[in-house]
Amino acid sequence: MLDGLKVYLSVPNCVFVAAMNQQLVVDAVAQRFRRESTSAGGELELGLSEIRAEAYLEKICNDVERLVPPRSAANLFKAWLPERIAVRTLDALIDQDGNEIRCLPPNPRRLKSLANVYHRLTEQLSENDLENRQVIRSLIVCAYTYRFHAELFQRLEFTPDLFRLLCRWIDGEVSTNPDGQSPIAGQLPGFLRALRLPEEVAQIDEAGPVRKTHARSSFPDPYATNMYWIAPLIRVSRITQDDIEFVLPLFREKRT
Repeated sequence: MLDGLKVYLSVPNCVFVAAMNQQLVVDAVAQRFRRESTSAGGELELGLSEIRAEAYLEKICNDVERLVPPRSAANLFKAWLPERIAVRTLDALIDQDGNEIRCLPPNPRRLKSLANVYHRLTEQLSENDLENRQVIRSLIVCAYTYRFHAELFQRLEFTPDLFRLLCRWIDGEVSTNPDGQSPIAGQLPGFLRALRLPEEVAQIDEAGPVRKTHARSSFPDPYATNMYWIAPLIRVSRITQDDIEFVLPLFREKRT
């Protein structure tokens, strides 16, 4: 289609507007470049096929308008919730220093989808539960996982103690890298190895009564679908398995 637009439909005073997920198109073109290179007896260096694919799109698309992700995903998420729920939710997404915990996918479509699921679940909570910040945080974590990482949620619902492994992964105690230093590095289940964390966590001090950690951004792609965006909320709020087990029954009620 792209070749046809460029070669056969190059008509004076005629403009074609193509709405596309650029990453999917780049991946498809790059795969073709790799296939052709292999057939010719060569092999492109890692990442080179993607660079060539992006250059190919530059040749065809002379002007580009990109969607801009929201600066505050929490505020946009709040806009799709009723006022009484929105205020409590926004409060739960603030850390002890008063800063927003950047733990929601910065994609308006996904935020709206998450808000729909989360809102229906909050209707099952009592007023006391709605006042409990830890309950709200746990519900956000489960609603996010339920909506965007179904394979992980199904296992979590079936075996809640999987959440402990999830926390260790988020805290940097276990690694998806087979060459890592962790005792079980590279041994995470496949459904976790496919995910990425939006931040890296380094252990600072384990000698004191409370383990201190330092987190820094992994500079994630804001539209990446394999990013486990909710991880910083789990880490900052120290959500426990008991917290998760408290809200999981709401999902069974939702389906009945």
